[in-house]
Amino acid sequence: MKRTILALSAALLLGGLAISCGSDDEGSTTATTAAPATTAAEAPSSEGPIKFGFLNGLSGDYSSWGPPSQDGAEAAIGVINASGGILGRQVELVIQDNLSTAEGAVTGYNRIRSDIDAMGGVESDGAVALLERLQEDEMPTMCPACGTTELDTKGGNYIFRITASDTTNGIVSA
Repeated sequence: MKRTILALSAALLLGGLAISCGSDDEGSTTATTAAPATTAAEAPSSEGPIKFGFLNGLSGDYSSWGPPSQDGAEAAIGVINASGGILGRQVELVIQDNLSTAEGAVTGYNRIRSDIDAMGGVESDGAVALLERLQEDEMPTMCPACGTTELDTKGGNYIFRITASDTTNGIVSA
């Protein structure tokens, strides 16, 4: 519940993250080392900064959306922190390139999962690939580009869409 409150607070200001998908490149933009896996029993710390993971395609076929999305996330974090943070705690962005692929999303998430309290930036393919793990980890995840219809029935309790489902996108656009 605590993670959900933190995540939803962050989502209000991070909701405008852009989308990315598809890649053949490899890499990470943050010096993040692989860490031990988190378990559902591990709760986020109530001290220090709230760590918000940004898992997005910063390289690959759609990398033109990744860096501007990162800029938006960093700007939002700046506004949040200048306003006193979330629940009085500063927010730190933990950036990880998902290589614009589902496989890259899994690898990237595994690198940062024990270091973050919530996550955003992931797109449909990555969210579907991570769905079971996100449920197990109870990791609140804001998904700015998760229109995939797979999440209509399999979305679970930890993926929060910031876009319409592809099922209703035409109606929403109209």
